Amino acid sequence: MKNNQTLITALFVICICLAVPIINFNLIKDNKQTYTDIAPEYQDINQNILGYYHNQDSLNTSVLNEREVQHLADVKHVMETLDYVLYACLAILLILSLVSFYHKNINYPYIVILSGTVMLVAAIFIFLLSNTNFDLVFVKMHEMLFSAGTWTFDTETELLTNIYSQDFFFNFAKRLFLNIIASALVLVSTGIIIKKFIYKSS
Repeated sequence: MKNNQTLITALFVICICLAVPIINFNLIKDNKQTYTDIAPEYQDINQNILGYYHNQDSLNTSVLNEREVQHLADVKHVMETLDYVLYACLAILLILSLVSFYHKNINYPYIVILSGTVMLVAAIFIFLLSNTNFDLVFVKMHEMLFSAGTWTFDTETELLTNIYSQDFFFNFAKRLFLNIIASALVLVSTGIIIKKFIYKSS
């Protein structure tokens, strides 16, 4: 029984720690305000790329070369994978909620507090690292997600690095990690409130 409770708790925490950052990522990615700093001459192609990500448009190959098109396809694949992970986590959380209904000893405040704490520590660490050495974070992330040589572009002859500058990605990452930190603080606070007032009274 204790092993089952530990497994359920671990699965809850893992799924929450994956789902919340992905939700925050999607909210920022789909927010029009995210792209207001892109130069006016690149707004049309930016809208074309966003439409491609949402399966509403095909990439404009008259301005994007083969390498850029391939990289955008790779980025789209990563985004779709994140969505699949999110859907899986939400499904697992629903199943766990139903299963844990029969396990009266599941400590929900502990799960919420632990999930928030794990996210808070990880987000603060990466946020501070990004602010001190964003190039390192940017490069390592791309090396993990993409094949070597497929994500570096010439600013003189290729558009992508002009449309989405280093500042764009820095501001995106900053908003993302600040949102995750805020979400984590909400989770920790909620867990403490539930533990102090609801579980204590029951």
